[in-house]
Amino acid sequence: MKGDTGTAGAKGDTGDTGPAGPGVAAGGTTNQFLIKSSSTNYATTWSSKLNAVYTGTASGDHTIAAIQNATAGDNISALNVSSINEQFSSMQVTGREIDTGTIKVSHVKPASGTSDANAAALSIDLKGTGTAAQGIVIDATEGGTTGDLLKLRNNGAFLVTVKSDGKMGIGTGLNTPGGKLEVRQTDDSLPGVVIQANSTTSADLLQFKNNSGALRTNINRTGDLVVRGQAYLQNLQVVGTSTDFGGGNGVIGLKNANTVPTTNPTGGVIVYSDAGVLKYRQPDGTVIDVGSNTAAALNYNATSSSSVTIGTGSKTFTVASGLAFAAGNYVRVQSTANATTYMAGNVTSYSGTSLVINVVETSGTGTLGSWTIGLTGAKGAAGSTGSAGTVLTSTSSTSNAIGTGSKTFTTAAAMTGATVGQWVLITNTGTPANFMRGQVTALSGTSITINVTEAGGSGTFTAWTLSVTGMTGAQGVQGPAGTGSDYANTFVDVNRVTTTAFPNNGFAVLPLNNEVSDVGNNYDATTYLYTVPTSGLYMCLGDFRLRDDEGTTGASVGIGIHTAAEDGPHFKWTIIPASQRRYIDYRRMARFNAGDQLRLFVYYGDAACTLERASMQIVRLS
Repeated sequence: MKGDTGTAGAKGDTGDTGPAGPGVAAGGTTNQFLIKSSSTNYATTWSSKLNAVYTGTASGDHTIAAIQNATAGDNISALNVSSINEQFSSMQVTGREIDTGTIKVSHVKPASGTSDANAAALSIDLKGTGTAAQGIVIDATEGGTTGDLLKLRNNGAFLVTVKSDGKMGIGTGLNTPGGKLEVRQTDDSLPGVVIQANSTTSADLLQFKNNSGALRTNINRTGDLVVRGQAYLQNLQVVGTSTDFGGGNGVIGLKNANTVPTTNPTGGVIVYSDAGVLKYRQPDGTVIDVGSNTAAALNYNATSSSSVTIGTGSKTFTVASGLAFAAGNYVRVQSTANATTYMAGNVTSYSGTSLVINVVETSGTGTLGSWTIGLTGAKGAAGSTGSAGTVLTSTSSTSNAIGTGSKTFTTAAAMTGATVGQWVLITNTGTPANFMRGQVTALSGTSITINVTEAGGSGTFTAWTLSVTGMTGAQGVQGPAGTGSDYANTFVDVNRVTTTAFPNNGFAVLPLNNEVSDVGNNYDATTYLYTVPTSGLYMCLGDFRLRDDEGTTGASVGIGIHTAAEDGPHFKWTIIPASQRRYIDYRRMARFNAGDQLRLFVYYGDAACTLERASMQIVRLS
């Protein structure tokens, strides 16, 4: 049987030192890492490079975690990466994320409650005097990205988007810009875009250029819009900060001018509204009241019985009061009986019934007492003298007998338009039936020699007219027999001999209801229209007479025969004469086509009066 364990004996002596264990690798320098050099136990080495590989999947289980626990201190970072390699990046981060960022930077508000208004989640400092480095470069180097290049959002709301094609959208939720730049206003209290000029700059606030780089539209530093091309506007408001179109569309709203113009424009007019009336100022200082109706506009017409001698300088006329004349108006004062006798100049003053004119232009002579006065344009400056033309016609007093052969003449002027070989017609100045025709054989100054091959008449003469002409052509073949003239079927004579009210509201057709002659039955006495039966050249005659002493003397009136009752080169303008017999006539020769409808029409816009009679005759000439 085993007995009890005895008491421990005394401690023995220390044994010999065993062999060295694997331990930490010897050596190393400051800032080096101790890393595994192989999978063998205790295999380590000192290194200045750190490679960390980790396959953990737990939340917060980071491969590398750098934590700075200091709560204060300047230039103390949890991670400080620095490189002096000029050939590559200081830090390279590669990730394969699906719905998170490759780099996520979170700024957390300090627990101390100190304001972090000057802090930033990401701060980029480009250092070095003269650096040209870019702050941020976003690129997609492997075929490009179809996603957005840049998105800025606040509290989950997207505020700025830059698409892969460079389109930029600014505004909450604006993910698909409609142009290279689209700004969506999302706050009713703020404008969409504000551009403010520098107080010292002269550069434009905004410029628009065409595809050639030429400036077409700009907003200058004072906010003025300058358009160098066409502008297409649905409506246009001038003056004011709100529109006033009266419900119209395609209109111009023009409020009263803040300051009425007082100086004269050059090369155009100044248009403005004054007290609700449309006006324009001309380069000569004349202010035209466009807002006046037709009757008021005629207040620029006046008559005067003042006895005035034609001449330049100041002339005073007694006229009606209440007319529209103003200082600076350029007017023409003409003889009521003869419009070619006149004076013209600027109005010096108009007060009551006194009209004073500074006459600078005259025609005719004499002292007259019946005048018609109205607005006109100033006489233009004389043009430069044109170059001398070639002379195709001249006269000669050389004595020559009519006959063939060589004939020499000394002409009054050298016939510079003739050349050797040119045909010239030589006629007796008194009797053109006595003539010669031939070709020039010599020409020197005023001496011309002609080989006459054709002559008519007989005798010796000293008064000749020489003209460059063509040679006599060969006789043409005989034409086919004619079918007879149809001119007899193209004549109408109609009139009105009973009185009726003369139209005074613009253009109107006169009611000619009495047919004196209507060969071919081409006139309609109910519509007062004549239908042209055959295309050709027509002579048109027309006239009307107002009741004696009716109508306003000097008032504008017009008459015409045409396919439409409208103004044009076919329309004759005149004024109602001061004579008792108020008769206006009209004549015109013009080509018309078969089917054209002609009518006698007038224009009159003054006081009502009576039409005593009117007539129209139309006949075909060829």
